[in-house]
Amino acid sequence: MKVSVLVPIYNVSKYLDKCLESLHQQSLQDMEILCLNDGSTDNSLQIINRYASLDSRFKVIDKQNTGYGDTINVGCSKATGQYIAIVESDDYVETNMMEKLYDKAISTNADIVKSSGVYFFSDESETVAPRNIVTNIPFDKVIDTYDFPAIFLTMPTIWTALYKREMLTNNGVKLNDTPGASFQDVSFLFQAYSYARRLVVLPESYYHYRQSNPYASSQYSNKLTRLTTEFSYTEKCAEKIGTDIIKQIYNRFVFMHLLANYNDAPPNTQLGFLVELQYHAKKCIEYGCLDPKYWDQDAINILNEIVENRDNFFERTKKKIFDERLQQLSINCEAEALGILETIKKESHVYLYGAGEIGREILGIILKLGIDKNNISFLVSNSNDNPECIDGVSIMEVDKVPQGERHHLVIATVKESDQYTVLLTLTGFGFNKNIYLTKKIRSELLKIN
Repeated sequence: MKVSVLVPIYNVSKYLDKCLESLHQQSLQDMEILCLNDGSTDNSLQIINRYASLDSRFKVIDKQNTGYGDTINVGCSKATGQYIAIVESDDYVETNMMEKLYDKAISTNADIVKSSGVYFFSDESETVAPRNIVTNIPFDKVIDTYDFPAIFLTMPTIWTALYKREMLTNNGVKLNDTPGASFQDVSFLFQAYSYARRLVVLPESYYHYRQSNPYASSQYSNKLTRLTTEFSYTEKCAEKIGTDIIKQIYNRFVFMHLLANYNDAPPNTQLGFLVELQYHAKKCIEYGCLDPKYWDQDAINILNEIVENRDNFFERTKKKIFDERLQQLSINCEAEALGILETIKKESHVYLYGAGEIGREILGIILKLGIDKNNISFLVSNSNDNPECIDGVSIMEVDKVPQGERHHLVIATVKESDQYTVLLTLTGFGFNKNIYLTKKIRSELLKIN
């Protein structure tokens, strides 16, 4: 078998057809497609079985839910191909991807062959030109990753490459088997790059990456804990290799990921990432891990600023989407709540993003204003986990709202730690009249109502 494609699958029936169809259309015939159903509770398994009946290259592995890392490890243990590919079940690939990467891998005897770009897409749009995610690396040339450590600092796109199975198994390269699906690709790529003495980067792009899946690992619940857990696992892998080069690369690698997640984090979680950043930055200085071969001057300047004056760095770089007057208790919460109620009264339709306890609480407040239930809707990321309606108010998936109806008011009825992510999601779908609610404002709304 030339290639084994691993497809980890968990409750993605909404997107799965597009993914599996792109694999069904692959021009490479001597390959296997291992569909790893990780205990899905929707109809993902039925979709997998349909493709398995159509195409003998599809193989179904139905297992209990253990999370992304363990699922990929199971796939690797069952794979028989010379090379392994990983395709996320909410993405899709060009029909010649596996053939092109495999031909290059065989002609160069590569440990890893990786395409340089990715097409990013959502339910609403797709980029016409791919985004180049591999920079400062020569194309179409066999390189040793130790000679080009910049590869360790690229976006962790585990799914744009073929990995020689022998290289993975001989060195015990595995994903961390922590529950869920968050950051396990970080340690996998670090290990794979550490052992790849022959890596080839292609200038072409074959992978289409979905940005709108609400179940993707970009959700920020307990992210810092999960990330530091992954770093601990990666550090053990680095210690196993034991070279000074890998020690230097590991410390630069961790700093890069912490800084990227600090920049991406919601406002209420940024400080936690920054505290961890400062702790790691001090370790880098203490251990003498600031070799210019792995650190550019901008990164060193940021590291020094965080160590010397973390608070100034935070004030300069933190997000400000939440009203700072509210955080300082200088805003009139009662007046703010009254203003929200008046805004709601003027709307012809109101959406509540989130159908949980907070959503039902806000629904009760709105109904007391005399607004008809037909003029209210709950929005959710995925309707599979929700009833068709709550108290006579319909529930619909956010991406199913017609374009002409996305000018209406949306109230984020989720806990504060999730509201920044929700607001980004709403903006991405074209909703531009959005309200977030803090606990204090919700309390005032209940008092007034």
